[in-house]
Amino acid sequence: MEPANHSSLPLWVVIKNIHHRMRMTEGLARITSSLGIPLSLDRYTEEHLGTSSFVSIDIKAECDWPGCIPFYYGEEQNETKVVLEYAWIPISCPSCKLFGHTHDTCEANPKNTQKVREIKTNKKKENNQAIKSKTMSQDEMEGWSKPKGKGGPQNAIK
Repeated sequence: MEPANHSSLPLWVVIKNIHHRMRMTEGLARITSSLGIPLSLDRYTEEHLGTSSFVSIDIKAECDWPGCIPFYYGEEQNETKVVLEYAWIPISCPSCKLFGHTHDTCEANPKNTQKVREIKTNKKKENNQAIKSKTMSQDEMEGWSKPKGKGGPQNAIK
């Protein structure tokens, strides 16, 4: 079975240092839309919007995974930095923009094309050998077996 490769994944992100002007659902949506598509808030965040929030975001494989996002507010365009923490960062390929593998193992990478073909060919050979070892001869399928003589292979009936 081939591993699934996805162009986006839903991930939980912790958002900290949220400015009081952004402590609402719309504000969190603006912050998280720079990473991907906001999906949902955890129940505690929905009930208690504060300086930290947990947000589920559908993140694309080409995401830069920033540690913070600048937020500008007011007429003077004051800046504050919203801090982002990720539970985990899945591996992704910048070439084909899919999660599940790196550039070094990407089929789209010309350097790996031959390696990938060899691996697939070897897997097919292994599968064919396994099938051949499980297959029976025509006589065995009909219920016949070859008799063996007493005393070992030198006395076997040919």
